Amino acid sequence: MLEQNDAIYLGALLHDIGKIAWRAQELKAGDTHEKLGEEFIREHLGKCKAVEGSVETILKAANRETGAIWYADIIAASEREQQASHATRRPLLSIFNRVSIGKAERPRQTGYILPEKEGKEIQFPTLLNENEKVEDWKPDSADMIAKHKQLWDEFLSDLKKLRHIEDRVVFIKSFQSLLEYYTTAVCSAGYKSNPDISLYDHSRITAALSLCKELGNILIIKGDISGIQNFIYSGIRDVKSPAKQLRGRSFFISLLTDTIADYCLEELHLYPSHLFFNAGGHFQIIAPSETAIKDKLCDIEKTINRYLFKKFAGKLNVVIAMVEKSSKELLSHYDEVIYHLNEELAAQKKKKLWSVLEEITAEPISPVNSQEEIIKKIGEQLPKATHLIEVHASADIDYEPKVSFKEFSRTWIFVNDDDLYKKDALGRLKNQSIKNAIVYSIKDYDFLKYSDRSGGLDFPVGFSYKRLGLSIPMKKNEQAPMEFSDLAEYDSKQEQNNSTQEQHNSKKDEKKSKPYPLLGIVRMDVDSLGALFAVGLREKEEKEKSFTISRHAALSRELTKFFTVHINKLAEEHTIYLVYSGGDDVFAVGSWIDVIRFSQKVREDFQKFVCNNKNLTISAGIVFTKENFPISVSALWAGEQEEKAKKFRDSKDCVSIFYRELPWNNLTDLLKWGEELLKVVGNEENTNNDDTLPRSFIHQLLTKTKECFDEETGKPKPRQIQRLNAWLHYSFARRKVNYAELQTPTLGIKTKFAQYILENDTSDTKNIYKNFIIPASYVLLKTRKL
Repeated sequence: MLEQNDAIYLGALLHDIGKIAWRAQELKAGDTHEKLGEEFIREHLGKCKAVEGSVETILKAANRETGAIWYADIIAASEREQQASHATRRPLLSIFNRVSIGKAERPRQTGYILPEKEGKEIQFPTLLNENEKVEDWKPDSADMIAKHKQLWDEFLSDLKKLRHIEDRVVFIKSFQSLLEYYTTAVCSAGYKSNPDISLYDHSRITAALSLCKELGNILIIKGDISGIQNFIYSGIRDVKSPAKQLRGRSFFISLLTDTIADYCLEELHLYPSHLFFNAGGHFQIIAPSETAIKDKLCDIEKTINRYLFKKFAGKLNVVIAMVEKSSKELLSHYDEVIYHLNEELAAQKKKKLWSVLEEITAEPISPVNSQEEIIKKIGEQLPKATHLIEVHASADIDYEPKVSFKEFSRTWIFVNDDDLYKKDALGRLKNQSIKNAIVYSIKDYDFLKYSDRSGGLDFPVGFSYKRLGLSIPMKKNEQAPMEFSDLAEYDSKQEQNNSTQEQHNSKKDEKKSKPYPLLGIVRMDVDSLGALFAVGLREKEEKEKSFTISRHAALSRELTKFFTVHINKLAEEHTIYLVYSGGDDVFAVGSWIDVIRFSQKVREDFQKFVCNNKNLTISAGIVFTKENFPISVSALWAGEQEEKAKKFRDSKDCVSIFYRELPWNNLTDLLKWGEELLKVVGNEENTNNDDTLPRSFIHQLLTKTKECFDEETGKPKPRQIQRLNAWLHYSFARRKVNYAELQTPTLGIKTKFAQYILENDTSDTKNIYKNFIIPASYVLLKTRKL
């Protein structure tokens, strides 16, 4: 049977669940979403063993008029404003429609997504016509009923797979995952309201606030793990398998963050919805303002930092900040709440480790080697794993491979489908005094696929899923990850072409040219992220709430979804190794050519995902190195180039590549020139000088264009530019591109290139010369021989 707070929490989560059932049918007299929600709780949720005997308490809590959620619902729905629309089944509008930080106008076309369950591919918004107003738009009613009905029927079917769970904690975690899976793309309110908040975000925020003691003062808590960058890159300069080390270290940080956040919730007696955000080494929690929680939070921070100091000798530490705000402030000034929270976190960072300073100074600092074996295990097991099992037990668990955080009573076990289905991985955990376990699907979103494997155990098992950016390229026809040396000589596009050619070519001994081996390293993230969350969700109209807790949640969720779910898809398509990706940033490694294509595609798809809103942009730094060059140094260089890209112009949206900063669109144009030049450069079989340009000419031109600009300041040198102009006219004339050819072209691309580089005004010429390094380097690398 549930405890009182469990029932209140579930009631708040489900207070609007009847909206899906209502939208999934034709209008019937007397049917309201409240009535249908009550029917769901009685007829479907009530059949779950964990809630037996608690149905009436849940129903009372879910009642907005008499239950504990009425004011929580008001705060969670504070973004809603009256609209002229009377359409009742409108799909969810993209939160990115409204974002503005003053860089550009908001999108003219409104984007929306249809009600679907989560999956391995994200749903890109569909755009309305430019002149079509949201309040006048009437989606096809029959189509919307059909989509909601399919979603509702599948939700009810999957709920049956949770009926056997008796443990209250495990059931709530599993059920909330099911709710997230099915209601993230369903709008919370469509009638006379701007429907840009999902039913899941509205429900989870209502649930979190409903337990804050009738909404007096509320604590907003933020945790930050410091030292992540140094931890990930330190100690891998001379290792034999840096790729394995990188994935081990970066994923260890992910597990550590999840463990710490979950430990905080458990110690503070909070529920999953109280964890407002968790990504990239940061987490945010909403909690009741109680003296016991404040005192306990100090103890939690000490416990965590003692552990981190013991294991990592100060290389990693956690900083926790909290602010106490009234429910009125959350309702009307949530942007100021976040501003004060970030200020407090910055102040706490200046005093990090003070709470345990006396204890750690009394202990000798010893060499830290205890985690290296764990990191190695992660690096080896992660490529094969399809699931993670989080085991909650105070004692050590007899199972290998595992990652143990005994101080927090957590152990993580890596398993694959075969381990779960044939080797009975869960059965091997019996008789070990385990409190509970949660099986997380990390590659397949069908997270209830193995729910039938939890019978006959002496501990309760729940099921969930994690969005993780963890693409790891595998060797062709082998069950082993590619190393950096493999990636350096790989060209995914050429490999696809070769595979197609092999189907039509019977010559087994045909020699295929291999690309020049060179690694590409890219670091990229969303521009002006602080401004996006501080002022980006401003009102469109005077009557609107400017910044609400629900919109903050929606913006965080959607950005995280792109940089975990979709980034995996793009990385797999381009044979890219993701060192980390989540929240709003990416660090990835691949062959130099694949990294270029990948980076361009990330930026292109991000623009589509945010409804072409120019207030939301990405900047990136790309560097190229040999495969055996220290990745720690490469990461530093890529980060420096990313910062240069962000500073290149006020609107950002730039990339630094081949040590040149420029807007993404300019890069696309320059690489198109590179592709054109490839057609006439480096073709050894074609010796007709009229149709080709020698590779040496491109190399000479690259050298001479570099000499036209000061290396430190980037300022042009007029005398060198004049000399280059004269040399170009002479060199092209030698290759039959004279004045007559320029006026009446006959030599195709060669003449077109001469026109491009010679026939421009002075300002364009300077830019062409300065950025010629990009198409030239592209051509030289593509034609370079081993």
